[in-house]
Amino acid sequence: MAKNVNKPDICDSQLKSLIENLPIGIFRSTPHGKILSVNSKLVKIYGYSSTEEMLKISAQELYCNPKQRTKLLKLAAKDGRVENFVVEHCRKDGKRIWLSLSLNVVKNPQGNVEYYDGIAEDISEKKQAEQTLAEYEERYRAFIDEALVGVYIYSNQKNGYLFVNPAMSEITGYSIDELLNMDPSLMAIPEDRIILEKRTEAFLNGKRFPPQYTIRIKRKNGEQATLTVRTRRISFNGEQVTLGNCIDSTEQVKQREQIERAKREWERTFDATSDLVMITDKRQKIIRANIAVSKYSELEFNKLLTKSCYDVFHISKDAVEECPQKECIRTGTTQYTEITDPETAKIFSISISPFVDKNGEIIGTVNVARDITERKRMEKQLLRTSKLASIGVLAAGIAHQINNPLAIMVLIATALRNLFVSQPKLPQQLQEKIQKYLDTLDKQIERTRKVVTGLLEFTQEKRSKIEAVEVNSSINEALQFLSQPLSSENLVLQLSLFKDISPAMADPVALQQVIINVLQNAIDSMNAKGKLSVKTEQKNKRIKISIKDSGCGIPDYLRDEIFEPLFSTKSSGKGTGLGLAVSVMLLERFGGKIYIEETSSMGTTFVIEVPVAVSEKKQRHLG
Repeated sequence: MAKNVNKPDICDSQLKSLIENLPIGIFRSTPHGKILSVNSKLVKIYGYSSTEEMLKISAQELYCNPKQRTKLLKLAAKDGRVENFVVEHCRKDGKRIWLSLSLNVVKNPQGNVEYYDGIAEDISEKKQAEQTLAEYEERYRAFIDEALVGVYIYSNQKNGYLFVNPAMSEITGYSIDELLNMDPSLMAIPEDRIILEKRTEAFLNGKRFPPQYTIRIKRKNGEQATLTVRTRRISFNGEQVTLGNCIDSTEQVKQREQIERAKREWERTFDATSDLVMITDKRQKIIRANIAVSKYSELEFNKLLTKSCYDVFHISKDAVEECPQKECIRTGTTQYTEITDPETAKIFSISISPFVDKNGEIIGTVNVARDITERKRMEKQLLRTSKLASIGVLAAGIAHQINNPLAIMVLIATALRNLFVSQPKLPQQLQEKIQKYLDTLDKQIERTRKVVTGLLEFTQEKRSKIEAVEVNSSINEALQFLSQPLSSENLVLQLSLFKDISPAMADPVALQQVIINVLQNAIDSMNAKGKLSVKTEQKNKRIKISIKDSGCGIPDYLRDEIFEPLFSTKSSGKGTGLGLAVSVMLLERFGGKIYIEETSSMGTTFVIEVPVAVSEKKQRHLG
C-alpha cells in the first residue's frame, strides 16, 4: 500500500514542475474565493512578489468588478466549465489588465463544487490593440463622413462609383444616390474627359499613372469648378479599384497664386538688402538667410542650413558663450552688439530680435548684421584727424617758442666752436672733451629742429601736386637716397618690381618721403643686418608697395598705436615718433594708405597703397 501511495507522489511532483513552468497562469480556488494554489506565471501576471503573498488574498480582490466573478461562476455551474471568459482584473500595483479565463469545475462525491481549476492568459496587449483598432475604425468612419474633402471608391471595370462621402455630393452638387448611379466622366468638361479615359486605360492595363491630377467639371447647377484629385489603387471586396479624394481647388488656386506672389515679393525685399539677415533657432542654427549671407559666407543655401550664425563670421563656438541671443530669448527684447570677423577683418553691427510663432512663443531670433567697417574706419580717421588738429595747434605754439631758443643755441654753439679752434694750446684730453660736448650739442639741436619741423607738418597745409608717378622709379630714387645704410655687408636687399605696373596718381615728393620713412624704419629694426624685400604689384586699380624686413616684429597690441604722432618703438634719441604719422597724413591727401599686412618675431611687412592714375582720355570721358 505504501508503494501505491508513493507512486502518485512522484507523479504529483512532476505535474507540479510542469505547471510551474507553463507560460500561462494556472490557479485553483474555492467557490468562496480562497486561492489554493497558483503557478509562477500567474504571480508574475498579477505583480506579486511570491506565491505565498498571493495565496493570502481572496480571488474577489482580483476583480475590478466583483459581479464579473459571480457571472463567471454561474456560467461554470451551468456547463461545468467555461472557456475564454474575458474579464478585467487588478494587479497588485493597481494597474488594470485584461485576462482570458478558462475554468473547470471540480466536485466532491456529494456533487457539491469543491474547487475550480483554471488557466489565465494576459490579453491586455491584444485587448488594447482591438480597442485601438475599433477606435481607429470609428474615427475613420467619422473622418470620412465629416471630411471636407471628397472621398470615393471608383470601379474602373464597372465605370462607376462604389462609394462616395457627403463631401463629394457638396462638391459636385449631385446627391449621393445620383453619384452612385452615374458615369463620372459625364461631369468632366469635354476637353478634360481624355484625362479620365487615359487613366482608366492605364489602370486596366496595369500601368502606372501619376497619383495626382487636376480636372475641370460642371456641377449640377452648371457652374464650372476645378478639382484637384489624388488616387491610389486598392483592393475592395475582392476587386482592384481606385480610392480617390478630391477638393474644389478653384479658390485655393487663386489664393495660392496670391500667396506665391506675396512670397516672391517678400523674398525679393528680403534679398534686396545688403545687410546680412538670418533667422536662427534657439540653438543658433540658421533656418533662413538672405542672399547677402550666402554671398558673404560663400556658401550655398542648403549648406548654410547646417551652419550656426557664428560660423558665418568665422567665430569659434567657445567665443560666443556670452552671445546676446541668449539674453534676447530670455528677456524678449532686441539686443545689439558688434563683432569683428577674424578672417575678413570686417566689423559688423548686429541687432538680435525675438522670432515668435503664431502663439507668440519665442522660437528663435532674427539677426541683422550691417557691415560698418568703412564707418569705423571713417570714425577712426575722424578721431585721428581731430587729434592731429589738436597736436597741430599745440605744435604751432611750441614751434614758435622753441625756434627762437634754438637759433640762439646754434649761434652760441658756433661761437664756442670758433673759440675752441682759436685755442690750439689746450690739453689734448680737454680738447677731446670739448669737441665731444659740442658734437652732442649739435646733434641734439638738429634732433629738436627735426621734431619741430615734423610737428609743423600738421599745421602747414602743403599744396600737393597730384600727378602720374612711376612707382618703381620712386622706389629706386628712395633706395639711392638710402644707399649708405643699404651698403652694409650684413644687409641683403631683394627687389621684386612689377615691370608693367601702371603709373600711380600721387604727389611724387610725398610718396618718395613715405617710402623713405618706411625703408628707414625697416633698416633700423634690423640694425642694418638681415633681409629687406621690396615688392610692387597692381590689383583692382590699386598699386601695392610691400616692404618686408627680418627684424623683431611689432606686437599686435601696438599695430594701431605706431601710426599715432609722437609714438616710437625706437630707443631714446633714435626716433621722433612722427615718421609714420606724417606718412599717413601725406598718403591720405591723394587717396593712399599705409598699413601692416603681417608681423611676427621673424619680421614685419608694411604695405603702401596708392590709386592707379586715370588716363587723360578717360578723365575727359568722366568729365
